[in-house]
Amino acid sequence: MTDGLIRPEQIDGDLGTLVTVTQVGHGFTDPTSSVCVVRHNGSQWVKAQANLPENAEAIWVVIEVVSADVFKIKKVGQIDITGWGLTAGTVYFLDPDTAGAITSTKPSTTGDIVVAVLYTHTVTEGELLHLIGYLVTSTVDPYTQQDLFDNDSTYIVVGDKTSDKVVLIDYSFQLPISGRQRNGRLTVSHDGSNTTIDEDYFYEEGDEITTVTFGAAISANELRVTIVTSSVGENPKLIYRTLILPIAA
Repeated sequence: MTDGLIRPEQIDGDLGTLVTVTQVGHGFTDPTSSVCVVRHNGSQWVKAQANLPENAEAIWVVIEVVSADVFKIKKVGQIDITGWGLTAGTVYFLDPDTAGAITSTKPSTTGDIVVAVLYTHTVTEGELLHLIGYLVTSTVDPYTQQDLFDNDSTYIVVGDKTSDKVVLIDYSFQLPISGRQRNGRLTVSHDGSNTTIDEDYFYEEGDEITTVTFGAAISANELRVTIVTSSVGENPKLIYRTLILPIAA
C-alpha cells in the first residue's frame, strides 16, 4: 500500500497476518529492542497511547522496520519478543503515559483506557491479544488471569444474581505451549433462576479450539460462568474482564 491505509479486504479473515505499510518518514523504532504500538489517525500512522479513547482504538504492533519509510505490523497472534526485556507469564497493557509503549501495570487512573496488548508465554515468545479496551471508572472490573487445567471443570464468579441481570465477559482463552487462542465475548443473563449464555467470537489463532465449553449457572447469589476443558493437550489460561450492564432488577 502507498497511502498508509489498511483496507477491510486486507485484514479480512486473518488478523494475524503481517501487513506492510509505506509511510514516508514514519519514525517508528526497530522492534528488536522494544515494543512500538501504533494506530491510524485517519491520515497517517502514529503511536498509540492509553490516555484517551481515540488514542487507544484499533491498535497494531510494529513487528519490523524495513526502512525509514516502510514498516510491518501485526494485530494479533504469536510474535518474537526476544530482547524486549519482558517478564514471562505477564499481561502487558497499552501505556497511558508513554506513546507507543506497553506496561505491566494496569492503568488505574480515571479517564485512562485499559487495553491488554500482549501476554508473554516466555521471555522470547508472546501473544498479541485482541480484546476490547475500556475506560477506567469505579464500576468496571479489571482483567483477571485464571489458570485452568486440561480435562477439568471449574467456574468464575461474574456477578450477583440479586442485582446483576446481564453481564458481559470479554475473554482470551490461551494455550501457552501451542500458542493457540480463542478470543470473544460472553453475554450472561438470568431471570432469577434460569440462566442463558451467548458467545461471540472475535478471533482464533491456530486450529479451532472446540474442546472448551462455556456455560452459565447460579449458586446461591453467585452468577457463574462454568468452564469445561477436555483433551486440550495442555493446561490453558483464561484472561478476562467483566462489565455489568445497568439493567434494573
